[in-house]
Amino acid sequence: LGIPGLDFRRGLGDSRASDRGYSNRVNAEGLVELLHRLAEGRVVSRGASQWLLASLFKQAVRSGIPHGLPPYVKHRARVAHKTGNISTVEHDAGLVYIPRRKPYALAVLTEWPGRGPYHAHCIARVTLAVHEAMVEGI
Repeated sequence: LGIPGLDFRRGLGDSRASDRGYSNRVNAEGLVELLHRLAEGRVVSRGASQWLLASLFKQAVRSGIPHGLPPYVKHRARVAHKTGNISTVEHDAGLVYIPRRKPYALAVLTEWPGRGPYHAHCIARVTLAVHEAMVEGI
């Protein structure tokens, strides 16, 4: 797609490529651009974008972005997102749809030494701060 900040060099579970040192790398800016294109139907084609968006709406893990939305918004918001974690890294990136407003994109990338509840809590706190700034103008 030619989006700066997205460098996909191997498929999920491709241990041969991993053994050779190939890693996928992303940054938040690249993920947000990808999400904007997806919301606008510009990832490969409108049909492909709709299919991808439908898949993201089915995300079962709700501890990141969806959890960080204020309680009065959670019941009416729809979140199309993708979580990911490996080792000391945990991410969540998605589109937040609230009735009567354009969706907004959010990507939160975290890394801590060791595992624990800090990642999901951080993602939720950042989500709340972004929501307040984007929607409520705080």
